[in-house]
Amino acid sequence: GSELRKEGHPPVVYVFEGGAPDAFDPETFAKSTAPRSYLKDVYHTVLTAPRGSARSHPGTGCIFICLSHQMVAFTLVEEVRRAAEALQKSDLPAARELAQEVVATGRALQVRKMRVSAVTKGAQEDGPGELWVEVTEGLGWEHPHFAVSLNEVPEAESKRLQCTDIQAIRRQMMASRGAGDEKVQRERAALEKCLGAQQRYAAAHGKDERDAIQKTVRNNSAGAKHQFHVSMFHSGEVNAEAMLFVHWALERIAGFVTTEDSKALFASTWLKNLPTGLQIVGSTFFKKSVDDGEYLTEVAAMRVDYAGAERHGKLFSHYSCQFHPELPRSLRDARVEFGEANFEEDGHLLLLNMMKQLLEYSKSG
Repeated sequence: GSELRKEGHPPVVYVFEGGAPDAFDPETFAKSTAPRSYLKDVYHTVLTAPRGSARSHPGTGCIFICLSHQMVAFTLVEEVRRAAEALQKSDLPAARELAQEVVATGRALQVRKMRVSAVTKGAQEDGPGELWVEVTEGLGWEHPHFAVSLNEVPEAESKRLQCTDIQAIRRQMMASRGAGDEKVQRERAALEKCLGAQQRYAAAHGKDERDAIQKTVRNNSAGAKHQFHVSMFHSGEVNAEAMLFVHWALERIAGFVTTEDSKALFASTWLKNLPTGLQIVGSTFFKKSVDDGEYLTEVAAMRVDYAGAERHGKLFSHYSCQFHPELPRSLRDARVEFGEANFEEDGHLLLLNMMKQLLEYSKSG
């Protein structure tokens, strides 16, 4: 553990909150006090902080909420880009080959958004009306809206949260990508590669005991009588295609920098402190019924993982969520709504369980 922990300082969970700016638009940030470039540096420092050394902060994992969730996604795409550039400059042929694969995969992927063509008053209850798929050409990883963009339908209400089903995401994504030309075929191949990596990772690391979000949602969504609800309050969303790509790239990079050939070359760089994986763990739906609904915010919650031998194979993690677990369904201040001792909604339970798991992990280190 860190020197501060050895001196008796208690572990701390750091919670990064939201805000009004759009992560994809630097003009919406306060340039004089907190420009996006400054925040990007802050998130880079947090996401690549050395773990298990005297330079580590005394805390455990972090919880990122709303805009902070989007800034994590934005920063992770930037980290992958920086990693590819560093690998490309390496003297190792294998490093340059990996860099080329990362770049080619990122360029092949396209974020596709479903746009609402008509919404009737009655349809607003259960979801949007007629939909069509709109593809922005060039919305690959070099596009400023690749990581985060406007959601199809702004969410400012209590929404049902479900544990993410990657197969459902696959069906939804592939349905919007027909056979197409050679470019579309490359896109489908890249997407399948990233989806497969996420599916395997979820099977290996996504069990309930490793994830406070999935465990809480599953344990409190028994039967039709209770649906797990959280307070969504945003107009932007983290794009699933981008996070699937980020996970695949992080896994590939982590696997490479731990090989014997690369250990000496990358031992002193920030590359070895990158996350080693990312799992999409929570999604919201267009409709209240799971059977006839589609995912609206696919990446409503995710877990960012760091592998570490010093933890006997356990994962160090951050939690990140688009929704506000601290807000009640009314979207009012919970302290006003309930009083300071009566936080009892689904989101409050989820926030408590995330904190408890992160603190328990710290105590085991």
